[in-house]
Amino acid sequence: MKRILLLAFAFLAVSSAAFAGNYVDDQAIYSSERSRLFLVNDVGFGIVYAINGPEQMKRSHGLEFTMDFFSFEYDLGQNLHFQTTLGLGEKAFRIKGDEQFMVNDGVLGFAPYPEMAKPKFSAFSAFSFNVGAGFRYDVGNGIGLVFTPILGVPFASRIKTKYKIDGDKQKDKTRETGLLNPITCDLRLMLTFTNGRSGFYVKYSPTPLIKEEKGPQFTNFSFGIIL
Repeated sequence: MKRILLLAFAFLAVSSAAFAGNYVDDQAIYSSERSRLFLVNDVGFGIVYAINGPEQMKRSHGLEFTMDFFSFEYDLGQNLHFQTTLGLGEKAFRIKGDEQFMVNDGVLGFAPYPEMAKPKFSAFSAFSFNVGAGFRYDVGNGIGLVFTPILGVPFASRIKTKYKIDGDKQKDKTRETGLLNPITCDLRLMLTFTNGRSGFYVKYSPTPLIKEEKGPQFTNFSFGIIL
């Protein structure tokens, strides 16, 4: 319920900015006639689904968070712009039911909850540095279409599991190393408003996050909003 309310609030915020023509004047580090380099704080969040993964991961969706710090734009003419971004991201894949994420002998898998436990969820999160490079076409009235391939460099992963035993809340958190592929690729399509970066997105990730010998293999699809 909290996630639904958060997404609804974000939808209203972006919609209001779009219709009001609200423009946030970012801090330009460098500016010329055709190019600009910005220091930004673009925050994105959405819902992510595992595709072609194990049955446990098909029962629920997860959450995705991103934050960009730098953005470079170059005007190619004819309403077309080249854009690059640099930032961080997190994808948290949740499962519900009678099993939780667990790492045994360096391999990610699934295991039963402790006896008498009432599960809430178990989540596997992957954190990465992200570099995006793509093109924006300005349709008009502040609206743009952006296609961006994003190169990810995963640097950390974590498992967080919540459940109750005899009414007492339990939370297990562990950090894992050596599970993630060194490089990932995302393909993102956006409908933007005002500053050419805020708006709604859909994204497909054709590369698995986890090394083949280290855990389940799956791709992922997500959709959300960037403010």
